[in-house]
Amino acid sequence: MVAKKLSSKSTNMLLDIIFSLRSNPIWILPSMVMIGVSLCIVYDYMFPPKKIPGVFNIPGYPIVGNYFQLLNNPARKCMLWHKKYGKSIFSVRLGNKRVVVVNKFQDVNDIWGRSVVNSRPIQFTFHNIVSSTKGFTIGTTPFGPSYKVRKQFMSQFLNEKNINASIDIIDSETNYTIKNILRNHQLDFQPSSNPYLRNVYNFDDIDLYRYLQYFTLRASILLTYGIKLDCFNTDNLLCDNIIETENKIIQLRSPISNITDYFPILRVFESHEASTLARQHRDYYMEILLQKYKSFKGPGIYKNNLINEYMTTNYKNLDSTEFQSVCLTMISAGLDNTPLNLNHLIGHLTLHPEFQARAFKELLEVYETSNLIEIWDNISHSVSSPFIVALIKETLRYFTVLPLSLPRVTTKPFNYHGVEIPEGTTLFMNAFAANHDEDKFSQPFEFNPDRWLHQGKLKSKNIVNHFSFGKGVRMCSGSILAFKEMYIIMCKMIILFKFKKPRDSRYLMGLDPFEMNTNPSGTSFEPRVTKVKLVPRVHYGSDDLFNHLKH
Repeated sequence: MVAKKLSSKSTNMLLDIIFSLRSNPIWILPSMVMIGVSLCIVYDYMFPPKKIPGVFNIPGYPIVGNYFQLLNNPARKCMLWHKKYGKSIFSVRLGNKRVVVVNKFQDVNDIWGRSVVNSRPIQFTFHNIVSSTKGFTIGTTPFGPSYKVRKQFMSQFLNEKNINASIDIIDSETNYTIKNILRNHQLDFQPSSNPYLRNVYNFDDIDLYRYLQYFTLRASILLTYGIKLDCFNTDNLLCDNIIETENKIIQLRSPISNITDYFPILRVFESHEASTLARQHRDYYMEILLQKYKSFKGPGIYKNNLINEYMTTNYKNLDSTEFQSVCLTMISAGLDNTPLNLNHLIGHLTLHPEFQARAFKELLEVYETSNLIEIWDNISHSVSSPFIVALIKETLRYFTVLPLSLPRVTTKPFNYHGVEIPEGTTLFMNAFAANHDEDKFSQPFEFNPDRWLHQGKLKSKNIVNHFSFGKGVRMCSGSILAFKEMYIIMCKMIILFKFKKPRDSRYLMGLDPFEMNTNPSGTSFEPRVTKVKLVPRVHYGSDDLFNHLKH
């Protein structure tokens, strides 16, 4: 009754304004805008997005809700709201939608572990424009039969047994990357051959991020197509195109920054030029990679690749379009995550020389030899250093590349602590908040690898560690591959170098990922450029190892 009275009064008032404008035409345009806004406010008051009974709603504004409050560093903003209102689980409004945000470690673990929290919401910008030709990656596909068959095939290909069988790929790509670092920065001299040179050598400040991206990209393409790209020479433009386009697409995949996802009326005014261009670039290089696979003739092709696996096993129920999305997932997934985590860890090691010394000492101990060539050749065969594993785990927790994770949507209703969460509810996992929950992690904002160790050994791997690879049925299928890549390259870098702070302090890595972030509205952290000095490590056998790498 109140709404009807309000509607009647508002209508009469607007009619009076319209009739009065007939004698004052100069005010028609601004007045019509004001009328439009007034109508939107009235409509919003009468028909707001539906609330979930029992879930606290963060106060917002008419029409936009909390959208502009969450536009920059939404994970941090949600952490502040959690602290301010004392609610771990709350609802935010983004334009015409409501989303439930979960912040505490235990709540995330309990909710994301449910089988009904298993789908992705359809986002207009990403799903309808960016992915309109080559389809969705597995991670962005809504739940259903097609998703299940793709996920099953990918999980089978990337299980621990198959990754261990393909470990030579990661090892060879690690060697390729490090050799290029040595050659490009004139670091391939014998470390102990000239003590004077070591004292006066003006070691470069090196940005390692592009090297780490090439490392991840080459390994993914080799596993998928069985071919090697020459990222530093003949295939340089292709590799850079893939990296830059996928970076742009992960930005377009942002759960918040694409305003037309939440305000459909604005789609009339959007050109979609950037989204269309990214889609065209992706279509181009996916076709180029397929043609390279088809045209490659020679003994150098790696036989145990994804395409051969699909063709020889005749995997049932996976059609060519779905398989194409599996290939796309292999190329795009991890292209930012693994290099960003490695870069962050190396930056931390420049601040902690004691961690470097401890890691190097442990490598000598676990491989029971001081022969660096022997250690180098055996690193890929086993994950033997608990401390280096702990460094990687702590980096994944501390940095949390996707701070707000990627949204889920429920396929069935469920009850959590007496609150009924309806089917079709969009959920945001505040992975950064959960990974820094003081109830789970002592001194969560301190980088402390020892939190993963007990008496020098790793704590049980069955304990839930962190949410940087997600949780539940949609947990990242490539987590084993990503971990092996990080472990092997970090072990080999530690064997070869001491990481030093850059001469130019502007390139020193900061400890706060939010303060380092150059794209606060993006999906993942995009830190400003950081650099390090790589000083060849002098140890018994260092000269032999450096000579070994020249061949």
